[in-house]
Amino acid sequence: MITEKQITSIKISDDLNEVKIGFTNVLTHESENEEEGNHIHNSYLVKGKIRPHKDFIEEMKKLRKFALELCEMDVNSKEIGDWNVCGLQIAGDIFLHQSRAVLQLAKKVNRTNKVIKFKTPQVTMFPEADEATRYASAEKLTTQIECCIEEAYNYLNGKYEDEGIQFQLFPNDPKLETHFTR
Repeated sequence: MITEKQITSIKISDDLNEVKIGFTNVLTHESENEEEGNHIHNSYLVKGKIRPHKDFIEEMKKLRKFALELCEMDVNSKEIGDWNVCGLQIAGDIFLHQSRAVLQLAKKVNRTNKVIKFKTPQVTMFPEADEATRYASAEKLTTQIECCIEEAYNYLNGKYEDEGIQFQLFPNDPKLETHFTR
């Protein structure tokens, strides 16, 4: 039996006091014929009330430019700090080769003091197809998403803003170490 973990969603609240990480645990029972192998998908959602480490927040911030490009929004360098990527959803295979991503943008409206959120169009990561329809920065976006996933795993392993708090969801689990292969 082979077990693989894949993060499928990441959400960080506006005040940074809550992190939600969704992941799928895929159990594969091997057989002689690969097509007959039995796959069992278990989905989990972890809600953390401990503030994420600044590295996690910085990696999510690096997604802003990609999200704004996907929405075809022109934002100058002075205004880009008004935007945040507070969510990431991934659907597809465990190695991100044929996966699709949707980013969730957030911006505080100064006049009303409310936060607006909306999702970007879906983008294929590591696309192989038609140059005319593919997102030109898909590979760079995928690399940045991998960095965010790595920080989400670090969060699950106890990397928080306060280093004195050390709760690990999966202690001593080698599957939570860097697992990306291309």
